[in-house]
Amino acid sequence: MKTWKKVLLVLFVLGLIAGGGVYYYIKVICNRPLDIASKSAVSVTSDEFLNTCKTNKGHWDSTYLEKAVEVSGTIKEVTSDTTLAIVGTDSTAVINCLLQTPSKGLKVGDKTTVKGMCFGSDADLMTGSPIISINKAIIVKH
Repeated sequence: MKTWKKVLLVLFVLGLIAGGGVYYYIKVICNRPLDIASKSAVSVTSDEFLNTCKTNKGHWDSTYLEKAVEVSGTIKEVTSDTTLAIVGTDSTAVINCLLQTPSKGLKVGDKTTVKGMCFGSDADLMTGSPIISINKAIIVKH
C-alpha cells in the first residue's frame, strides 16, 4: 500500500473517532436532564431579581447568571404546559421560564415559585425592560 493511502486511512479513522466523540457529547452529555431539585439556589423575589438586572447589571451577572435561582412572583402568561412568564410589580419586565416537565393548573395571576438555571437576560426593544430566561425549571410552590 502506498504511503499516501496509509495516511488517508489513518486520517479517516481519526476523523471517525473524533466525529463519534462529538456526536456522543452533543446527544448524551448536553441533553442529560439536570437535577435542579437537589441544587442549592439563590432565593429571590421577582421584584428584587428584575430590579437588580435593571440597576446593577454587573452585580446581577455575578450573582445570578448561569446559577440556580429560585424566583417567587406572579404568573403573567402561560404559553404552554412547559412555558410561563413571571412578573413583579413592573409588568413590563418579564422572567420567561421553560419547565422541565409539563405542569397543569397554572393560571394567570397565580403566585408561584420557580427554581431553575438562569441563562441570561435581554432587553425589550420597545420598553427597554429586561427579559430574563430561566431554563430547566421546576415549580417549587404553586
